[in-house]
Amino acid sequence: SYLYMLLISKLEGKKQIAQLDFTDYVIAITIGSIAAEFSTDTENPWYNYVIAIGVIFIANWVINWVSRKSYLLKKLFNGTPLILIEDGRINYQNLKKSKLDVNSLLMLLRIEGYFDITDVAYAYFETNGQISVLPIGDKRPVTIEDVAPEKSQQASLTENLIVDGHI
Repeated sequence: SYLYMLLISKLEGKKQIAQLDFTDYVIAITIGSIAAEFSTDTENPWYNYVIAIGVIFIANWVINWVSRKSYLLKKLFNGTPLILIEDGRINYQNLKKSKLDVNSLLMLLRIEGYFDITDVAYAYFETNGQISVLPIGDKRPVTIEDVAPEKSQQASLTENLIVDGHI
């Protein structure tokens, strides 16, 4: 069981736990449950568990492959980021969709180093459960552009024109 799980893990590829998306999380729980049964069950043939884990692995591989080829399927399987703070104001509709409350949002902001919500221009709730923060212009970390003030710009969001080869 252990050696087979190591093989499947190697074939699956390297991802950190924080980078797991929803489908990877479900697959990991499913394969872990099957592997636990594989390790402890003495009545059923071992190859049933090997086949079950293999089928789950192949299904996950197909889902990942199809998701890379189709933006709509990627959106279906992995979801899309939600804007939780927009122009310095909490978007309560997206907060509700993300199943977070204000205290959880504030905790995620503190983890990112923003203790005052008024320092945040935009905050995205990413599909892996992490938050990405774009601070307001004067609360950004100091950069080389700050040395040359004539090149300084106000914080704003950009729109992706091409995503995965699609306009």
